[in-house]
Order: sequence, then C-alpha cells, then structure tokens
Amino acid sequence: MYYSQIDWAPAPTHYSDGGMNIVVAGSYQAMSIHLATHLFSVLRELPAGSIVLLRAPRNPSEPVGKVEAVAAQMATDLQLDVELCFPPVAGGREGVFKRDYTMIERADRVVAYFSPDKIMDGGTGHLVEAAMNRDIPSEAWRLDDGGRLERVGDWP
Repeated sequence: MYYSQIDWAPAPTHYSDGGMNIVVAGSYQAMSIHLATHLFSVLRELPAGSIVLLRAPRNPSEPVGKVEAVAAQMATDLQLDVELCFPPVAGGREGVFKRDYTMIERADRVVAYFSPDKIMDGGTGHLVEAAMNRDIPSEAWRLDDGGRLERVGDWP
C-alpha cells in the first residue's frame, strides 16, 4: 500500500500492462454485505497493474471510512496496488477538495457508495460531481434501509 500526500506527480492513467486507476469512495458509515459483494466484483475485474485510489482523512490518526478500509483490504488480497491519498496537512476543507480533484485527474473510473441519508452528498458526492464535470466514467450506488444496493446513476 502506498501512502500519498497531495503533491504527487500525476501518474499516467494507462499503463503498458493495461492497468487503470480507479477511485473508490463511500459515505463514512456506508457498508453492508451487498456493498462489499459489489465492491469485490468491481475490483476483481480490474486488469493487472491497476491502482485503487482511496481517500484518507485530514487527520492521519483518524481511521479511513468503512468503504475505503474494505476496498484497501480487498485490493491488497487481489494483488492490486492501493494508494491512500491524504490532503495537505495545512489546507482545511480546501485541501480536501484539492486532494479530491487530484485523485479525479488521475482516475480512469470512479465508483461511489452512499448511505441511505447521504445520496450524492458530502465529500463522496463532491468526488462524483468532479468526475462528472471531467467526463470520467463514474457510477454511484446507495444503500437502502435494508442494506441492499440501488444504482443512483452512472456517467457518461
């Protein structure tokens, strides 16, 4: 697993071995067996050499969100590279937005998961919106109250 600050040099999005960069993000409390099963199916279909880009919290002593934690473990088990992307230490909310935009600029695809009460809201919604504005293929899913997934939409 790689730990990155926002100042990384953007990597090429396509690699000679066919890999791709995928951003996986979720509302902080979003998780269910249905979400985990879907996430595994997404990750297992990625070509070798792919990198899974995950958001890290502003405070490095805080844990990552549930979706990011599960995605990191699954990707590692599938022998995919994982990068935890931290916002700049000084920068507050603007630093978080800068991190998100840098992640999207590197992304070939975005997959986002939302809690029932957070559809297209918060930082995860910001990531999807930034991807949509840049024509990065994106898909958004929400958990219903029973923990099942419903497609919110996909773009473009």
